[in-house]
Amino acid sequence: RRELYVKVLNGKKLLNTLSLLKIFFDNITDAIYFKDVKGHFVLINRAKAEDMGISSPQAAVGKTDFDFYSREFAEQAYMDEQRIVKTGKPIRKVEKVIYKDGRVRWGSVVKIPVMDDKGNITGIAGISTDVTKLKEVEEKLRESEERFRVMFEATRDGLVVVDSTGEIVYWNPAAESIFGYTMNEAYGRKIYSLIIPEKKLEHMKGMLKDFFKEKWNIKWRKKIIGCRKDGTLVPLEISHSKFQFKEKDYVLVIVRDVTEREKFLERIKREADNAKRYLDVAEVIIVSLDKNGKTTLINRKACEILGYKPEEIKGKEWFENFIPEKCREKMRNIFNVLIYGDAQRFKYYKGSVLTRNGEERIIEWYNTILKDNEGNVIGTLSSGLDVTEREKYELKLRDLAYRLNGLKPGGIFIYQSHEKCFKAFADLTFHRVPGLCMLRKDPEEVIEKYGIKPESIRIIASKPLKGYPPLDTLQKVSLAISEFQKENIMGVVLLDGLEYLTSISGFDGVFRFIQEKHLDFIESRSLLLMPFNPETLQPHEKALLLSEIEGLK
Repeated sequence: RRELYVKVLNGKKLLNTLSLLKIFFDNITDAIYFKDVKGHFVLINRAKAEDMGISSPQAAVGKTDFDFYSREFAEQAYMDEQRIVKTGKPIRKVEKVIYKDGRVRWGSVVKIPVMDDKGNITGIAGISTDVTKLKEVEEKLRESEERFRVMFEATRDGLVVVDSTGEIVYWNPAAESIFGYTMNEAYGRKIYSLIIPEKKLEHMKGMLKDFFKEKWNIKWRKKIIGCRKDGTLVPLEISHSKFQFKEKDYVLVIVRDVTEREKFLERIKREADNAKRYLDVAEVIIVSLDKNGKTTLINRKACEILGYKPEEIKGKEWFENFIPEKCREKMRNIFNVLIYGDAQRFKYYKGSVLTRNGEERIIEWYNTILKDNEGNVIGTLSSGLDVTEREKYELKLRDLAYRLNGLKPGGIFIYQSHEKCFKAFADLTFHRVPGLCMLRKDPEEVIEKYGIKPESIRIIASKPLKGYPPLDTLQKVSLAISEFQKENIMGVVLLDGLEYLTSISGFDGVFRFIQEKHLDFIESRSLLLMPFNPETLQPHEKALLLSEIEGLK
């Protein structure tokens, strides 16, 4: 009787255990399944049934992965399971699950062999955990890392990271360009002994040590003289920022080669102090946009210029919120060309931004596109310089050059003296007025005598001359001027060879050309300068010509 009681008691315990296991099996959120050696489902839990899109676990019995998933996924799963049947070894992996309707999820799966009492493999047991959200987080982290990597490598400033001993641990391509050392040459060397002249070494050592001793992250900007690999000295502007990574202190050193800026400052040193201040610092702003034009990354300098906090900018549509309405469509078109067309065409361009208080700031942009691992464009990364004050100053210089030459923007002027005409053009372009010089003479002579830039020269002739492409018809001359005016506001065009154009197109053709272009030059505030003696014309032709110009010099 006691033995019977024990058997009954043990049977109840077994039933309770089985009941608990069934509750666990039916309610666990992980997908659990059993298959025979040919891949047919024998038993699945509710979570697996939901994953397969069926109402009852019983509906899966006798079916295979090919009935519920894509052929690609089902074939891979079958090969994995046959490997288990042959080797008896379990498999643990993260797999990409693709359904017949194209849906995708990621699962962390463990598959083990099922054996009978004699150790023969009779099937496969598997459990799969959905890790799709984890994979999405990993992908976002990778994209963030990629943005910062591209930002570090694309910026025109040298970026150097040093540890607390002063050893270099990162050295971007711009730093290589500034100092002449490659990353391999710079890595592990002391920053002050590598790029600082010997007489300044001790000073820089002490400065770096003091910087690491500071409790707070004190940021500062200084001008120093650096030393290149070839021993030449270079004026630099540097700034420091301390940060921690894996509980170690590091300093990010931002280095800017200010050689060209120093030369420019020297040329205008007679100007007022307020004109110098905006040239002393040309800080870089960084903006990243996704394919829809929404802001995904914005740095401190950009926030300062726009007058917004970072959280007020991130996620906002860039063109609708931060670009003036008058140039919004143009800037959006440039962005679309970068994303969907020729990324090199607008690698550099100049445009305006709209600040919080309604002010427009002019920015010189350097742009690059961002791509994912598959080479698909996912957005843009742009660095820019605020050149608003420089533009204002250059406009003053241009106005001064106009006044000194007795000219005003907008219109046509004829010079009876070739010498004076070329000197006026050279003086205006020297003061940064965009110029187009269309010649009927030796370009090398003009370059040497007047200092006119070769890239601004076109030749009016029937065949190429010394590598310069020819403009052999009045129509081509007109088209070249139109293209120049499209890209340059308040430019100056010197049109030599009016006699030649008259000989091939007749006075009537040349006069119609001047009439058509007259309004274009007035509207664009551009100048057309023509060295020509009107006395060579018939009286009525001279009268017509002079009626269409602003002045005879």
